[in-house]
Amino acid sequence: MRLAPSALLLGTLISVNGCKGASSGEDSGVDAALGALTVSGTTLDFGQVTLHDTSTRTLSYFNGGAGPLTIFDVQLDDDSMRPHWSVVGGGPSTLESGVGVELTILLTPRTVADPSTKLVILSDDPDAPRAEVSLRAEVVGVPQLRVDAELLDFGAVSLGASAELDIMLANTGSDTLQIQTVGFQSGGQGVFSLSVNPTGSTLAPGAQNGLITVKFAPTGAGSVNERLIVSTNDPETPELGIVLMGAGSPP
Repeated sequence: MRLAPSALLLGTLISVNGCKGASSGEDSGVDAALGALTVSGTTLDFGQVTLHDTSTRTLSYFNGGAGPLTIFDVQLDDDSMRPHWSVVGGGPSTLESGVGVELTILLTPRTVADPSTKLVILSDDPDAPRAEVSLRAEVVGVPQLRVDAELLDFGAVSLGASAELDIMLANTGSDTLQIQTVGFQSGGQGVFSLSVNPTGSTLAPGAQNGLITVKFAPTGAGSVNERLIVSTNDPETPELGIVLMGAGSPP
């Protein structure tokens, strides 16, 4: 006996529905949709950063999976680097599919030592529970000029005689100080000269031996004022002025 087309169709529907019902229980074996962590990069290179200055970069991550993604923490791999680095944004959260977060990473180097470390993102991504981003930078030191006196007063010096006073330059910075020029603002006015001139020399960080010797030899009675100018690669004080005072007196 042959079934009518309508009977064949009904049998097919019963068979399909029966299969669906058999596989619709909790133990069907079908995996729940999972989240997947995607990070915008594996390295953040800050390049050269001047000591104590702040440099900023951004980093983003998002859930590229079909299900929710739990972020447990965003942290530095090395706690000893915390004085140099800070992270704004992120932290524990649950991200739905397609949702992302932007982080701001700030570097303020406290020393000239290499501050490189890693940023770690911990999540429930089964394939990448620990994502790492390398943080790199080169710290550039800063020279800093200091002098032991900003005024040299020779007092009264007899005509025909001379007197000498010293100034000591020091580098209290973290990079080499270059003494570019040492000279007089008004040419020395014929009475001031340099017996020791460190122009062209350098001072290592911490050095305190940049000697300048100024000579005063008055040619006439009365007071004379001048200004000694020291030019260096100190970015904060590229030119430092030192006041010179003296007076000529009859012998």
